[in-house]
Amino acid sequence: MSDRYYHLGKVLKAIRENKGYTQQEVSDSTMSRSNYTKLEKDEINPNVVKFLAILDYMDMHHDEYSFILNDYSLNDKDTVLHLFKEMEQFPDISYVKDLINAANKLLEKRYDHMTEDVLNIAHAYYCLIEKNSLAEAQQYAKNIWDRLKKLDKFYLSEFHLLNGILYYFELETAVSLTDKALEELEKYYSLKKLKN
Repeated sequence: MSDRYYHLGKVLKAIRENKGYTQQEVSDSTMSRSNYTKLEKDEINPNVVKFLAILDYMDMHHDEYSFILNDYSLNDKDTVLHLFKEMEQFPDISYVKDLINAANKLLEKRYDHMTEDVLNIAHAYYCLIEKNSLAEAQQYAKNIWDRLKKLDKFYLSEFHLLNGILYYFELETAVSLTDKALEELEKYYSLKKLKN
C-alpha cells in the first residue's frame, strides 16, 4: 500500500478547508471534534462507518476521495476497472492489450478475483480479434461463469462481468443468465445507467 494512504487525515483537512467547512460541521454526530482533530493530524484512523459519514458531510464520494488521496490518479485496480468499464463492445486490439497489461501488472503484485475475471474477458476478446477462435474465447468466459454461478446474489461488479461475457454463451444460456441478472438488478432501481 502506498505511503499516501497513511495520510487520510491530511487529505481530509485539505479538502475540508478548501470547501470552507468547519471541523464541527464534518464531524457532526460522527465523532467528537477533538477526535476529529486527531484524525486530521493522522494520529487516529476512523472506522469505515465514521469515515463514510465524514465524507458524506463533506459532500464527497469515497471514489473521488480515493482518487484525490492517490494524487489525482487511479491506483492499479481502478485503472483495470476503468479500462474494462470503458471498453467498447468491439474494441481494437491495442485497447485489449492495454487492458491485459494493466491486469497482469496488478496480478503480479497481488491476487484479485475481479482483476482475474477482467483479464479472462480481455483474453476472450483477444482470441476473437486476433485468433478468430470463438471456442477459445468461450473457455475464458466459462472460467468467469464457473465462479459467478456459485454466488447467491450478484452485485455491481458481477453485473459488469456478466455484461462482458453474455454473448459468448449459447442463446438459451445467455437468456437465462440475463433473466437472473435483470431480477437482481431490480434492487438497483435508482441506478438506471447500470440497467442499460
